[in-house]
Amino acid sequence: MTLESLSLLLAVYGAVLSTILAIRELRKDKRKVSVTCKIWGIVIGGNVTWKLIKVTAVNSGHRPIVIESVGLNISGHKLIDLKPKSESAHLPKQIGDGEPISILFDYAEVEKVFRKLEKPSNFACKLAFVCDAEGTEYKSGKPEFGSEELTL
Repeated sequence: MTLESLSLLLAVYGAVLSTILAIRELRKDKRKVSVTCKIWGIVIGGNVTWKLIKVTAVNSGHRPIVIESVGLNISGHKLIDLKPKSESAHLPKQIGDGEPISILFDYAEVEKVFRKLEKPSNFACKLAFVCDAEGTEYKSGKPEFGSEELTL
């Protein structure tokens, strides 16, 4: 191997390595939010008596982030101005590294809002989303379903 070939090889190696490190640094500083959506049924005496939609956002990045709004995608329609059930979800709210925020919606109330749309179709929650102060939208996957038995 000649000196020129070795110099070229080292130059290419250095360029590739510095590009990889630069991309890694950019990704590290990027804001990241993990969003989940769960639909829960409260079961009393064998019957589902109350359904909730729980949207949880967790800051999985290394920088604080301000959550401005929470919404649901119901049968292809974005519903943003929904009234949360829980009083703990005052928005906007800043969440730090690893910190979660959970917002509860009454399933029946969400369904009422959906039914007031011009062309209502089948009611199905497709996903949830949260928006930060910069307008970036973070989406959940398909909702998980569960139930909890309450004994009286």
